Amino acid sequence: MRLVFHHYQSVLIIAVYLYKQILLNLFQSIPDEKLKIFFYFILLLCTSDGDTQVLPFHHYTMRDGLVSDNIRAVCQDSSGYIWIATGEGLSVFNSKNFQNYTSSDGLITDDIACLLPDRFIKNKIWIGTNDKGITVINNGRFEKAVFNPGGDKAHINTIFQSRDSMVFCGTGDGLFFIKNNEVKIPDYSTKTGQVYSFVERDNEIWAGTQRGLYVIPEGYEDIRIISLPGNPKQISSLLLDDKNNIWAFSPDTGVIYEISKNNEIKVFKINVRFFSSAMIEDRVHNIWLSTNNGLYKFNINNVENSLTRFTTASGLLQNNVTSILYDRENILWAATNDDGLSKLACPDLYRFKDVNKNSGNWSTVASDAYNHFWASAHNILVEFFKDDHGSWEKQYHPLMGEFRHENIHQIFCDSSDKLYVCSASGEIQVYKIILTGNSASILKKIEIVNLKNISEGDKLFTTFIDAMGEIWCSILDTGIILLDNNNHERIREIYNDKDGIPDNSVRYIYQDSKDNLWFGGYNHGLSEFSFSKANSEKRLKFVRLFTTSDGLPDNDIRAITEKDSSLIIGTRYGGLAVLRAGKLRSIAREEGLFSNAVWSIAKTPSRIWLGTQAGVQSLQRDLNISWELSDEIPREPFYALTSSANGDLCFASANDYYIYEPSNTSAEDYHPPVYLNHFIVNGHERKVIENTVLPSDENTITFGFQGIINRNETEVRYEYRLINKNDSWKLSTNNNAVTYSMLDPGTYTFQVEAVDYNNTKSSTPAEITFRIDSPFYHRWWFYALILILITLLSYLFIRVRTSRLIEIEKIRTRIASDLHDEIGSGLTHIAMLSEHSIRETGEGQRTHAPDDKFSSVRSMERIGKISRHLVDSMIDVIWAIDPKFDSLNDFILNFKAYANEICESKNIELKVNAQNIEKIKVTAGIKRNLQLISKEALNNALKYSGCTEISYNLSVRSRTIYLAVEDNGRGFNQAGISYGHGIINMQKNVKDLNGSFEIKSEPDKGTGIYINFPVSS
Repeated sequence: MRLVFHHYQSVLIIAVYLYKQILLNLFQSIPDEKLKIFFYFILLLCTSDGDTQVLPFHHYTMRDGLVSDNIRAVCQDSSGYIWIATGEGLSVFNSKNFQNYTSSDGLITDDIACLLPDRFIKNKIWIGTNDKGITVINNGRFEKAVFNPGGDKAHINTIFQSRDSMVFCGTGDGLFFIKNNEVKIPDYSTKTGQVYSFVERDNEIWAGTQRGLYVIPEGYEDIRIISLPGNPKQISSLLLDDKNNIWAFSPDTGVIYEISKNNEIKVFKINVRFFSSAMIEDRVHNIWLSTNNGLYKFNINNVENSLTRFTTASGLLQNNVTSILYDRENILWAATNDDGLSKLACPDLYRFKDVNKNSGNWSTVASDAYNHFWASAHNILVEFFKDDHGSWEKQYHPLMGEFRHENIHQIFCDSSDKLYVCSASGEIQVYKIILTGNSASILKKIEIVNLKNISEGDKLFTTFIDAMGEIWCSILDTGIILLDNNNHERIREIYNDKDGIPDNSVRYIYQDSKDNLWFGGYNHGLSEFSFSKANSEKRLKFVRLFTTSDGLPDNDIRAITEKDSSLIIGTRYGGLAVLRAGKLRSIAREEGLFSNAVWSIAKTPSRIWLGTQAGVQSLQRDLNISWELSDEIPREPFYALTSSANGDLCFASANDYYIYEPSNTSAEDYHPPVYLNHFIVNGHERKVIENTVLPSDENTITFGFQGIINRNETEVRYEYRLINKNDSWKLSTNNNAVTYSMLDPGTYTFQVEAVDYNNTKSSTPAEITFRIDSPFYHRWWFYALILILITLLSYLFIRVRTSRLIEIEKIRTRIASDLHDEIGSGLTHIAMLSEHSIRETGEGQRTHAPDDKFSSVRSMERIGKISRHLVDSMIDVIWAIDPKFDSLNDFILNFKAYANEICESKNIELKVNAQNIEKIKVTAGIKRNLQLISKEALNNALKYSGCTEISYNLSVRSRTIYLAVEDNGRGFNQAGISYGHGIINMQKNVKDLNGSFEIKSEPDKGTGIYINFPVSS
């Protein structure tokens, strides 16, 4: 049935279009001008398009993820999510996609009738069903409690929660309420019949029912009916406006009742006789009714004269609108019975389809002194105006003369009531606009200017009227001509590129607030001219030419306007240029422009509006880019854009006209909420829980987030940071997820903000704090364990080492004792026996000659010498290894005894000097090497130096042992000397001690041996 209706509707539209074309052709063929004027009024009456405005609805269906297109109710919860009740389950919209719930997820039934967000508990939704009463979903989980009174009362029409948290349920058989999670059925529950709607005022509950309007007083123990004029049979929808007035709609009488705070009743006959399931108020005090015959809008302050109906012809999916919602972003949502959900983010943006329009990049629009818009459609003018109901209408105005065969090239209006229509060939028709109330204007032609008669140029490029009412015309390849103000058929001045005009095909002319004229060239830059007086006449004076060499992003100028002493310049290829105080800066695609081709610019009190190659957008007060309207109109070229004195806009694409009232479409007080919806650790989903603790190896984390922005949701961006890794906010991005890899142990806080099309950020960022534990080898108990272990090992090592040293000391003492007691006494015994044997034998009893080295006497002498030498050497060894003599002081005492004996036998003076050695103990190895070095140095001095004095100096400084052995002997020349075994052995011993060895000697100046080595050696 619906398809048949749409078919006939299409046929009707085509028939109306053909009828209008016949009338227009007939009008243009009438030769008599008076008859034309008469026929003109007939044409105005016959060709009005009526309600042809199309609203920019955005539609969602099952193809977009809805669980069903059969929608019964729609609401918004406290977090900003949109909930949709359907005949096949629940859908929740998060501005990007849908999450669906059905009986398989815990719903008691898929047949959902109505919804209500709880006023006091966040993320709790009351769900009314068609046959099983009421259930609740809380934070995504269905509660087990089901409130089902049974019978027809199980069919829930509407749910309402009062200020004292009582839940009222309107059903197919009266009402009941839920108190303390129990169903309460009052005695009066069946008086009302079906209950459709509730509101609360002054602690009283008002109910719109099948049998009229009822009031339930405070305490809810009784009910009374309200007597209304006309005695309506039913009240299907109620509304409490922001002035505390109650509005009630009766579908059987087509009447809206206003019940004031003083219970005074006003009646408004709107003649809408269709069932209305919902009534809401928008931010500009329009009331919207959802009916089974479309949407109706009227203004509270002018109900009867402002009624507007919106149907499928206006962009709705279906005329049977079951529910409506006005959300926090001032967006209207309309649910339909079978065709899905519609969103109207911009209810004051109107689209007018027009099959006549095909002007391409020469589209033109203008605004007159009456806030009407005028646009071109081939050789016909189109007028846009508001009717008595505040709805925009359009009216065709056919033109005469040259335009019977030529397209309109340009339209502009002056500050009075004149309309100028230009053709490309050079004809300018001037009309007086006669206003006829809130309807189409009447055009009276007052002048025709034919430039072909006065100019050699072959094409009119652009026309401009300055503040004095003088007409400036740009002629292709000719330059600028200024028409005589007293006689438009005569040229007063001609300016070309020799006079400073950028080129001879000027594309745009603009006059700034200082009355300077600006000429935008076709492709040679921008010229500024001022006015100067010459012979009592104003003449243009060239000021400056701006080109790309001066900072212009492009020399092809297409549009100019002024804002706060800044000149805003639109170019063909370079985006925008802003000229302020002689300095230029650019705004291009990188700063957010849809396109670098800016074709048209218009100014309203708060913004600069741009018509670009890829859509319409605006500049904010600070000239920052905004994305307004980007989702509501197509991304296609908009060559013409203008604004009216009251701030409305009209712009044209290649196929459609648009009118926009920006003052009525604003959500500047809305700060988009943002939520974390994913917390993924090492690729596995985790619950988003505050202060989560993760092990050290789970340190790759992905955060998913979603901003709740339903207006221009494709333009949502995000800024985020991870405190303790990088405290600065990251640049905006369209991605709604970010991953951090290989995070170090520590406590982190992730924060994210949503940024909408208007650069408005979330009032509070979404955040989560979590901790990544240190690995076990970085934790305090591990450090403590290691410290204890090191301490224990150190103690064991020291103890073992001490025990070992003590054992070594004992061994050294025992060896020294054994050497002294056993070997020493044995050698001494041998020496004594050899001496005794020699004495016993006697010199006279020798059997061999005295020089016989093998004689027994000689042998016994040798045995005695060797024994005594071994005893002396053994004493040195015993002294060296005996721990009792490990100090340097003991060493010095032993060495002095040895050295003094030798030096005295040689009659050589020995000087021994020792410093800082009293408390220095050394190892047996040091003592042994030092002993060998000292003896060798002393023996060398005694044997080779021929000295009379030897100086022996031993000292300790900075834990280093210094030894110097010096004599006053003959000395020697060190050059070419080859040292013997004694010196080589000393060098080797010093090297073993990690020390240094040096010999200094000169002939007749003695010899010195200098040695140092660390005590630790």
